[in-house]
Amino acid sequence: MLSRLETIKGMPSKLESDSESTDWDLAMFQMECGSESFGVPGERKCFRCGDFFPNKTEKHLHCITTHHSDPFYCAICEQAFSKEAR
Repeated sequence: MLSRLETIKGMPSKLESDSESTDWDLAMFQMECGSESFGVPGERKCFRCGDFFPNKTEKHLHCITTHHSDPFYCAICEQAFSKEAR
């Protein structure tokens, strides 16, 4: 698991794709910063349709419900993810 400092050092200057957004969201989750935001441009954008959201949670809900993502579901934290991580 990455430390907060390692994650901040590796913080992207801008997210430009769905895969970059997912990777960044996963890094934030692993760092237990799900409700925090470092303000990376693009982290609240849906790269499938271009819509922007007030927070990352609403973006994730949008992707799951609108784009019918096939997320992985965590029964512990009750969150859905777009790809499996170990």
